[in-house]
Amino acid sequence: MMKILVSTGIRSDYDILYPVLSELKKAYHELVIVVSGAHLSNQHNNTYQRIIEDGFKIADKVDTLLSTDRAIQRSKGTGLLIQGLTQTVERTDPDFLLVLGDREESIATAIVGNYMEKLVVHIGGGDPVYGNADDPVRFAVSKL
Repeated sequence: MMKILVSTGIRSDYDILYPVLSELKKAYHELVIVVSGAHLSNQHNNTYQRIIEDGFKIADKVDTLLSTDRAIQRSKGTGLLIQGLTQTVERTDPDFLLVLGDREESIATAIVGNYMEKLVVHIGGGDPVYGNADDPVRFAVSKL
């Protein structure tokens, strides 16, 4: 059995992660799920509750949503997530970290994994989206 930290910040990412998490749970791996971002927002219907309803235990909640979705707030929120994830990794000592895609959650998790010498598994590393900040973030996550 392995202990796997999974970071998710928005329902659309969780929807993609759900089948992976289900199979990992069936194989008796211990999941350390960290929710942040839109999952914890009233405006986005507190979608972390769906994760619980699906039978998964949430290890930590990291509040990263600031007043707006502007670039400066997303950058500050990423910093908050790095701090929260660092504490969770230190406390839970997972075997590896699992991330999806190209959002703040994936780059923050990859940075923490890199500095804390944890393997980072990246789902969706080769999916290009041209013309915005997501591509460089996705490439950086795959590198880390």
